[in-house]
Amino acid sequence: MISKLQENMQNRNKYLLVLKILFNAIALFYSVQIIYLAFSALFSQDASNGVTDTMLSGMIFFLALSNAVTLAEMAATGKKEYFKLLLITTLFMFLVAFLIV
Repeated sequence: MISKLQENMQNRNKYLLVLKILFNAIALFYSVQIIYLAFSALFSQDASNGVTDTMLSGMIFFLALSNAVTLAEMAATGKKEYFKLLLITTLFMFLVAFLIV
């Protein structure tokens, strides 16, 4: 299994891999911030100020960008398995990210 993962990593474009890791890390940062704000809002009397909506939109946007990088990689390598499904999912995620804001 490890050899299969190493072979898969060697076949991937390094720039696209770095972009995907970067976008996933930013989305992870947003998700941790949302959890922190949600817990702090549970214990306070103040109403929400809408920051969580913006952060949620940012998180979904960066996850959609990560999917877009995967789509670009699939198009470059000629892999067509699940391409249409991933394309529809990515477009839906971009739509949701822009409608939240």
